Amino acid sequence: MGEADLVFDDVDRPADVEGGTNRENPTPAAPAQPPVVAAPVVPVPVTPVVPPGAAGSPPPAVVPEEDVREAPACAAFGPFGPAEAVGGLGLTGDLLGPVFSADARTLYFSHLGSDENIFRATRQAPGAEFGQAQQVPNLDVDGSEEGTPFLSFDGLSLYFFSTRPGPGAQGDRDIWLAQRPSLDAEFADPEVLPAVNGPELEHLPRLGRDERTILFVSSRTSPNAATNLWIAERATRSDEFAAAVEVPGINSAARDEGFSLTPDGLTLFFASNRGPDPSIESELDMDLWVATRASTAADFGAAESLAALNSSGEELDPQLSPDGSELFFTSSRAGNFQLFRAVRDCISP
Repeated sequence: MGEADLVFDDVDRPADVEGGTNRENPTPAAPAQPPVVAAPVVPVPVTPVVPPGAAGSPPPAVVPEEDVREAPACAAFGPFGPAEAVGGLGLTGDLLGPVFSADARTLYFSHLGSDENIFRATRQAPGAEFGQAQQVPNLDVDGSEEGTPFLSFDGLSLYFFSTRPGPGAQGDRDIWLAQRPSLDAEFADPEVLPAVNGPELEHLPRLGRDERTILFVSSRTSPNAATNLWIAERATRSDEFAAAVEVPGINSAARDEGFSLTPDGLTLFFASNRGPDPSIESELDMDLWVATRASTAADFGAAESLAALNSSGEELDPQLSPDGSELFFTSSRAGNFQLFRAVRDCISP
């Protein structure tokens, strides 16, 4: 596959922050339409729900195969409605990097309190309110930061960044992997993901449905300044990833990070603090942007600001729901960083 052939194998997943809550030095900061997108049918297995309030308890057993559902198809969406705060999570402090399970009923994200840790919350159906969030067991190490989670399509692998030391750790933030044998088990102790980390910052991993393609954010040496989006591939899930290259047509001299790719690989939502000229370094606040392309063999065109969702604060970590109807993201518009969402209607089923 060439550098431009960027597609996530029919899964629209993509997820933390710098300059606001700085991801290189995570300290909470002081308060400070996209084009119509086609959404193909995506087979979506039901992921079990963790009962709200059950601290540390694993989700119930996996549902029978006959209960697996498909996400509803929508040929074209209208514009996003106004941003609204995500309620019901029951947490104070900064909330960052939201990502979904394949059935859109479980939300994983980072909570920044005395340090950064990974939490999850569940809801009864897509579009419903989430219940009380609980910390994911077995991932935290005292004195380290863990954040920007990504759950694999089958729900058995959790990719995230950690600052902990350990075999294979390169320094700063590295991408780690925790796995579990079944959906009714908790994740085992994580290990460093081989081949993708370096001595610089790496975080916000996002993988394709078959886990053979990984996108992530890195501050490694690049013709572009600041943080940029990188992509690496491997032949099978058991192989190590090949050398990463920059995502073509997206990166700029500003910070570019926190992204979500539609299933067809043609639309990319991301966060950036770029100005009118993306070749010039910028000190602007982070905002949400969208870029499109005609085919997966083409580079992305010029990005456009999602002005209707941006604010005078910082906007980060956009995540499109599996059915394409909800866009979750982080914003400091209310003072500290909280999770928000915007909903759009299907205008052409």
